[in-house]
Amino acid sequence: MPQHPLQPVPLLDLSREFALIRDEVMAAIERVCTSQRFILGPEVQQFEHSAAAACEVPYAIGCASGTDALWLALAALHIGPGDFVITTPFSFFATVSSILRAGATPLLSDIDEKTFNLSPKSVSFQPWLLSMVSSSSKTPPRPSAPVSTASPQARSAMQRLSASIPPKTFPPSAMPAC
Repeated sequence: MPQHPLQPVPLLDLSREFALIRDEVMAAIERVCTSQRFILGPEVQQFEHSAAAACEVPYAIGCASGTDALWLALAALHIGPGDFVITTPFSFFATVSSILRAGATPLLSDIDEKTFNLSPKSVSFQPWLLSMVSSSSKTPPRPSAPVSTASPQARSAMQRLSASIPPKTFPPSAMPAC
């Protein structure tokens, strides 16, 4: 039986995808370079409208990076010192880094082995979670993941959990400066 040498698998190869959208991407780059509007501008505004429509939400905000987007979401929810954020260790380090940057405490929970999403079963009724929440003087954790991107099972569990926990309320003077 002939042996075939193993070929290395490239870490990231977008060449086939880029070939399909090359003209569109190059036209967008040309528009930005010609206008000299490298920050914000009509291209970002169009992206934000398209992203909001794709996610079926009223608004979307373009950020410099996923790390900035995670931190901005935490800041918008007024999550900070004394708060706990449930997340997965099966993620890029920016997830925990953003939680720490906000001043909150990350609580790592397992994933569902079929979907690789955060497992609602591993989050609910865990003794470590209940002890952390009961010893905290602040509001217990509430789901803050983008529910629209979660699996149907996770979305249902997050909505049930979210409905059972009263939201934080803040006076207008407590709004974070972003």
